[in-house]
Amino acid sequence: MPDYSSYTTGKLLEMLDAAFSDYYKRATRPCGDGNKFLASQEAKALEQATERYEAICAELVKRGAAEFA
Repeated sequence: MPDYSSYTTGKLLEMLDAAFSDYYKRATRPCGDGNKFLASQEAKALEQATERYEAICAELVKRGAAEFA
């Protein structure tokens, strides 16, 4: 998971908006054939977007700046 501990809380909140937008755009895109999707570049990009979003959320929770379920 990426390390976001060096960023300020304000910058992380800005990054959270961008990361969620990227994640949502990739997650809601029609994927077609599921078997082919798992091996595609789109699946890898979705996985990276998910990791980025979750890492930012985890850092904000650790700092007590946000609560996520």
